[in-house]
Amino acid sequence: MPMTLFSGQYRLPAFCLLMLFTIVQPVHADDECRMAVSQPSIQYGKIVWGDVVKNLQGNFRLSEKEIQVSIVCPSPRRVGVFFTGDADSRGEFRFTARSNVLIAVTNMMVDGQTRQIVKMRTPGQLALSGAPVSAVSLLNQEGVAPVEHDTVIAGQNISFVVRVQPNMEQSDFRVSSPEQVAAQISLRLETRE
Repeated sequence: MPMTLFSGQYRLPAFCLLMLFTIVQPVHADDECRMAVSQPSIQYGKIVWGDVVKNLQGNFRLSEKEIQVSIVCPSPRRVGVFFTGDADSRGEFRFTARSNVLIAVTNMMVDGQTRQIVKMRTPGQLALSGAPVSAVSLLNQEGVAPVEHDTVIAGQNISFVVRVQPNMEQSDFRVSSPEQVAAQISLRLETRE
């Protein structure tokens, strides 16, 4: 059965999506932790129908992409990473006036061992907000930390995976002129002894 979703009112989108990940951290002294991302940008290129999956709410999701975040400290430290960027009133990261980007963190590792993740909602503090889980979805100004027994644990080599998936409103598929849209999400490292 042929798909007729693009008959009449729909057009193939004529814009490109670029996700930028920047690291915000103080100027390095020799005794500070350093954070790096496996790739500072995710480029979806020209968005075509084959990249899109319709979900039950009537929105359209692009394919999920991943980046690896690595933190290296000269001595064991407790760390948290906060995510900030342009967001809507619900705190969801956005890349157009109507569409957002879903951000999730998984695969938390500390010194070679898998650890649970806890969400934090108070920048400037490593205060836990919620129960430890293996994966967590994040909104603007929220962060993550590795935990064991409800306590943020210290380590020298910490890494995790950030999963990114743009969630597009149906009206974004009516774009008629070429346009490039970008979302910039900053990662800020916080450490404690």
